[in-house]
Amino acid sequence: MKRLIITSVSILLTILAVVPVAQAKNYDLSPFNLVNLARNGYLTDYGVPRFNSLSFEYRQGRISAADLVQAAIDDSRISSDVLEDQRYIRAVDRFLNDLDSQGDHG
Repeated sequence: MKRLIITSVSILLTILAVVPVAQAKNYDLSPFNLVNLARNGYLTDYGVPRFNSLSFEYRQGRISAADLVQAAIDDSRISSDVLEDQRYIRAVDRFLNDLDSQGDHG
């Protein structure tokens, strides 16, 4: 049952991550979608690891929510104002933590 839930969540996350990518340069990118874009490799040009490595690097303290936000800013996906929004950064951090708790280990 746990495996089914994890698989279902992974599929859902993958599907949901495609939506903002189809819209070139989304300035209203939610924290959830930001983490999924990063997980799916759309921010690798900015030093953000993808797939299992994202969770691993987060657990090791080598990548943070602020790093993901900065990468999205650098890629013109969100406004630079977002870097000052602590609620947004905390939400990104929670979603990064959720990747880890889903068993997405590198």
